[in-house]
Amino acid sequence: DGNLQRGGGRLFQAIHDVGNSTFPIVHLYGTGYQMGFAQGTLLKARATKMWDMFWKYLIENVPGGEKAAEKMLTRLETTSRPYIPAHFTEELQGLSDATGYNYTKLLWIHLFPESAAGHCSMFGAWGKATAKSYSGSLLQMRALDYIMADFLSDNHALIVYHPLEGQAYVNIGFIGTITLVTGVSAAKISLSQIGVSDPDDTFGPQRNGQGTPFNFLLRDILQYQTDLMGVKEALESATRTIDLILGFGSSLGSGSMDVPFVGVQYAADQVRFYDDTNMLPINNTWHPRIGNVVYHGMDWD
Repeated sequence: DGNLQRGGGRLFQAIHDVGNSTFPIVHLYGTGYQMGFAQGTLLKARATKMWDMFWKYLIENVPGGEKAAEKMLTRLETTSRPYIPAHFTEELQGLSDATGYNYTKLLWIHLFPESAAGHCSMFGAWGKATAKSYSGSLLQMRALDYIMADFLSDNHALIVYHPLEGQAYVNIGFIGTITLVTGVSAAKISLSQIGVSDPDDTFGPQRNGQGTPFNFLLRDILQYQTDLMGVKEALESATRTIDLILGFGSSLGSGSMDVPFVGVQYAADQVRFYDDTNMLPINNTWHPRIGNVVYHGMDWD
């Protein structure tokens, strides 16, 4: 059991009748450590299995195997350490203490995305684009059309955070993970994130491990920002590292932009926001601009 005052967590199961499957919905309360310990306690067996599956996949797919992976991740850990907020390391410590899983390996698992150029897809559609199907409201998607490894497809979860500071938010992700690439907050800020494997020269050099790991930063944005102008300021002021494409949805109102969904070209040297009228990259053959739609499929270029 748990609540905001004493910390802890609550576990529910969502049942998908059509797919004949279930996935956990976890509510976590309190400090970083309390929320990590609660998730580790409630999902110990499934979380440790997921981490072992993740590690097995990683060492089978990193050139040079386990020794090369450990060398790479040790470097990332060392250079990223000054940029990782304490509440993340405290939450990982809570997970480690509750499950008995090695803390360093847990941190490495969460840092690995900094070294991997992934593929996914996303869109935001509103107004005329959804007038006949969704009454003109914003419809937002982020698809993990990247890999179909069992450690991902077998471990879906909705993790609902109720932190002591900031607002509550949902991590639409996986069992045993604390960082975020898809989610929505109580402030009605929604996030879609996809990787960039084929950037053009507008991105500039990447600086893996020389700033805030992106998946840590994006979670903090959902927790602490309440409108798109705040999101823009937080992204611009961050010490960014790698190339990404982001999409943020929001309810219109104070602190919002002129549209309910914006795309973001995210790079170490710059952040560029755009909407359906000036969507990037510009290519009328395979990426034409569509009214009231911002979209990206699998990559940038």
